[in-house]
Amino acid sequence: MRRVLCDTSPLQYLYHLGRIEVLRYLYGKVQVPHAVADELRRGLQGGISLPRLEDHNWIVLVDIPIPKQLALTINLGPGEMAVIAGGLAGFGGLLLLDDLRARAKAKSLGLAVTGTIGVLSAARRQGIIPSLSIELDKLESCGFRLSSALRLALDNVDPID
Repeated sequence: MRRVLCDTSPLQYLYHLGRIEVLRYLYGKVQVPHAVADELRRGLQGGISLPRLEDHNWIVLVDIPIPKQLALTINLGPGEMAVIAGGLAGFGGLLLLDDLRARAKAKSLGLAVTGTIGVLSAARRQGIIPSLSIELDKLESCGFRLSSALRLALDNVDPID
């Protein structure tokens, strides 16, 4: 299976959808930088409904130092920077990022990137979830921003039966 390195947002949204296990079905083990684990821990302490990583034995925490040069050249959160730094260091073959600036930076560095929607699309193609459109409705109700053009394109690929 492909090595995967995941940021906070895909974990959060998939958890809210009740679909966090999709990551395990698609990728087996998922690597999560300590910076992402710290973001999740702080959110949990603040009363936000987030996954507890220790409840998922297929999530592997990895220590990824963020090179000073990278931190100086991009203005992203610690989780996004750690995921990109991990991609550059060979921790992940596929980076799971939702933040548009983080995705653009990772792609400009030649890294393979997908996000929550890409994960859900792959799960639909593999028959893990019955409908992408229903999951997108739920995702948008959780506050995920999706352009109307992308939503229309995705609905045309996966019409509700």
